[in-house]
Amino acid sequence: MKKLANEVNIMTQKILIVGDCFIDENWLVAKGNTYTSSHTGDIHYLGKHKKLDKRMISLCGAWEILEVLRLNISDPNKDKYSFICSGAWNKYDNNIIKCSLCPKNPKDKLMSPYTITGLSELKQGEEHLCPYNNLVCDYDPTLINLAKNEETSTNRIIRVYEGSGGGRPHLLYRFDWELPISGLDYSGLTTHLDDDIKVIVIEDHGKGVINKDTIEHLTTALGDNLGQVKWYIRSKAVNPTWMIKLKEKDIISRLKIVDCKFAIHRKGPRRWRFGKELGRASLELLGELTGDQLYNHGKKIEPEVEEKDLITDRVAVLFDDNMAIAKDKRKCFNLYTPPGPKQLINIGRTTIFYSSLIAQDLLDKHMNDDFGTQCRNALQCAFEWSKNASRAWNMEEPHFYGDYSKALDALNNTTYFKEETKFFDYIQLWDNWNKSSTEQGCLVEKGIKKLQVWRGEGAIEG
Repeated sequence: MKKLANEVNIMTQKILIVGDCFIDENWLVAKGNTYTSSHTGDIHYLGKHKKLDKRMISLCGAWEILEVLRLNISDPNKDKYSFICSGAWNKYDNNIIKCSLCPKNPKDKLMSPYTITGLSELKQGEEHLCPYNNLVCDYDPTLINLAKNEETSTNRIIRVYEGSGGGRPHLLYRFDWELPISGLDYSGLTTHLDDDIKVIVIEDHGKGVINKDTIEHLTTALGDNLGQVKWYIRSKAVNPTWMIKLKEKDIISRLKIVDCKFAIHRKGPRRWRFGKELGRASLELLGELTGDQLYNHGKKIEPEVEEKDLITDRVAVLFDDNMAIAKDKRKCFNLYTPPGPKQLINIGRTTIFYSSLIAQDLLDKHMNDDFGTQCRNALQCAFEWSKNASRAWNMEEPHFYGDYSKALDALNNTTYFKEETKFFDYIQLWDNWNKSSTEQGCLVEKGIKKLQVWRGEGAIEG
């Protein structure tokens, strides 16, 4: 039978998100002093969450990336994406995790500090009925638990903030509930690693899910299809050993994202920018992350092969002040104009930035934009997310969850200020630094000798 003229041949492409998964809990408390309470310890705190049905749980790591992308890059008229998310959590939480990720019926789930009922009605089973409408669960992403035994923990991060609405939050404590991973079972993942895998998103927090064995399993199972896959990588670790496996397969990642803590740990407290100009530390960091040539006082540096990072086309570094530096092959970008000031709550900002760059690379509307423009859009998305989280704080509703279906709304918003992104040539920037190193900060531009004092400035910790 011939297809109708208006029938669209929709192909399904799989996006695999693999990495560390977390459940975040965020508590708001204030000091209390009531004569009816005894055994109060050094300080007595009272909970300040206002509503019974407001969830305090939010997603973090691979789970959050899954929900942001799943709810923001679907296009019914074009190729369809299906999602697989693989990590490690306690096996007894399989059904609860699925229900926690599902955004439906949030008020009925009672995921707040004021109840212990929560998700207790969930029925165990591979395809359980939704306890809120008695229909078969239609949450469609495939969740694959790599946990090898029951001793694996569902990792939880609990942050306790002191304050009240309108005031600046003070983070009192952070509690991490996690057990070391003793082993992973990849059998459940193997059946999904076929030719339909087009995108692999790596989310590495150094907790053990992303390791040499995981990468070896992925690259081996993908076989001849390996060269057709786009790899997007975020790692909080410096030179993680698992990258060696990707290097051995001659994989060039499409994108790599790091944050300011990574940058400072790797290069020390440095001056990353001088107004519109990129500092030497930025060139060093961007060059190391993309596997490009580096210099030291005009001389080429030849690092050991095992110390070099996996080569990547694009890299971006996000800073706490809502600014960023980025590189796309030879083009360098200094995104020195932030979309807004640093907000009270910045949790989840890097994840939104990372997810936005992935989404833009997959969406027809943005995939042909230069990388600087995509980074500026991603900065706007990250800023809007932290601004909304801070607004929730001011209303004493610090659930930090937000609506992931709106996390990337800024990509469709033309009302905010968009500055034209200017790029610098990586090779020319190094040439300028090399010349200034031998000429005490002097450069000749268009036949005119200039002294650029800023090239001699540095930074001292503290």
